Amino acid sequence: MSTMKSAWEGRVLGLARVAWGSFLMVKPSRASRLLGAPPGPGAPRVARLLGARQVLQGAAELMWWPHWRRTGVAVDAAHALSGLVVATGDRRWRRAALIDSAIAVVLILLGSRA
Repeated sequence: MSTMKSAWEGRVLGLARVAWGSFLMVKPSRASRLLGAPPGPGAPRVARLLGARQVLQGAAELMWWPHWRRTGVAVDAAHALSGLVVATGDRRWRRAALIDSAIAVVLILLGSRA
């Protein structure tokens, strides 16, 4: 893959991640409902926290691509794994955790490809 194409894909991935993270932080209740999180004050807090992580990771990808690529993929892999642990351990959070893990897997695939 050409360096130029990889740089373009890295920018697109970083911008998409910043947009997704911003949505999680700005509209945490709506994002929580969309992901199927259980009702209550905890879900928006988790959405904001995960959104902040996505924004920071997206900013790192935008600033340090392609050097950040492997680190970003590793962070997403850890996130996907932690979501699976939550899904197996807490029935109320299962749906949201599985959806969030699936999103992380898509980001792993995109980051690995770019």
